[in-house]
Amino acid sequence: MVRRAAERQRGGGRVGPAILVALLVGGSACSSGEDGRAAVDEGERPEEEVTLSVTPARSRLTEPLVFEVGGLEAGAEVTLEVRSTDSQGTGWSSTTTHRADDTGAVDLDGSPDAEPDPMAPISSMQPVDPGSAPSPYLWSGEPQAFTVAVRVDGEEAASTVVERGVPLGVLADTTTIADEGFSGQLYLSPDGVEVEAPALVLLGGSDGGLPGPLTAATLAAEGHPVLTVAYFQGPIGDDPDLPPTLADVPLEPIADAVTWLADRPEVGAAEVWTMGVSRGSEAALLVASAFPDRVAGAVALVPSNVALCGFPDCSRPAWTLDGAPVPYTTQLDQPSPTDTPGAVIPVERIDGPVLGVCGGADEVWDSCAFAEAIDARLEAEGHPDAHEVIAAPEAGHAIGGLVPYEPVPAEGPEVAAVQAAKARVWPEVLAFLDAHGS
Repeated sequence: MVRRAAERQRGGGRVGPAILVALLVGGSACSSGEDGRAAVDEGERPEEEVTLSVTPARSRLTEPLVFEVGGLEAGAEVTLEVRSTDSQGTGWSSTTTHRADDTGAVDLDGSPDAEPDPMAPISSMQPVDPGSAPSPYLWSGEPQAFTVAVRVDGEEAASTVVERGVPLGVLADTTTIADEGFSGQLYLSPDGVEVEAPALVLLGGSDGGLPGPLTAATLAAEGHPVLTVAYFQGPIGDDPDLPPTLADVPLEPIADAVTWLADRPEVGAAEVWTMGVSRGSEAALLVASAFPDRVAGAVALVPSNVALCGFPDCSRPAWTLDGAPVPYTTQLDQPSPTDTPGAVIPVERIDGPVLGVCGGADEVWDSCAFAEAIDARLEAEGHPDAHEVIAAPEAGHAIGGLVPYEPVPAEGPEVAAVQAAKARVWPEVLAFLDAHGS
């Protein structure tokens, strides 16, 4: 089943209720007369002070905010400024322009489908020094402060501070090929968060090494224990026992990682699924297909439905199984390759649900064509479990990062489109995991 990302926001979450505090600035500008009513000079009206409310006062990274400004003249143009310093000391800021309605209010209501983008004050933040931040906003395990100010005619009229963060939970173990047969890091749900099925083995893309912690941490905060696994070194790899490049990578260590995660006492009876982004989606689908007794489902983010050749050496296989090369194709963007038809991944062998997430404006490969080919093959083979594609037509390959409202050092309509798409896709992915895990 292929559908567009539903434009609804996952409500509540499972980490516990956020502290819903409205921080109002300002008050009455008039005094009381003898009869208790406000005393107003003839021909004059009291001037209202501008008020600013941003809620929740403390929120998770993935939780939308509601920005409300009051006490303005009808139709007045105001700017919202947001400033923050990330965990590495890099300053970030944004300035967005808004116009008051007939009641003198500006209300960015927090809905992912609202116009204008209600989270633009956060998601459009850029480094104060453009050359200082090659990476996205860097989070720590503690809440980080965001100062929000409203300016009228260039003057600051009200301000408040809110806190946002990502609960990093418990980074319980770091494993290596030498110690456990695979290289990985385990993210457990924070204390007080009920473990939900499924647990996830997360595989990154062609950068190599361990996937970044943000996706793992945010999924763990939602109750899904996550084991990130490196399958080759790449330029950022740190396990010398891993293959140096994406070539002749054995799938068995990934399957062993699934078993290791399933045996963790913190996971309990939760199923284990594989989740892979970009080239990691190939490994996630191949392992789930080859080891259906271990893997209970798969999530393929900006996926390929075929096993592609190695990288950067396309004359070699990317993957091996039982010591033999997995059939591969050198034809990019071909869901039905003619050079090696056997390169199509036999996803019908997966014993569980399958979810694909793709971007219709993918600049790396046609991930939606691949995702739809996966779904079509499952449908044609009568796959008994749930299978679905969440398509974000306006998003590129970056939709595979999933986590919404993450400031990144780039500007333009493409970045805004990806930010909006992530805000819609993230709750849909969580909903699929909740609905079909057991």
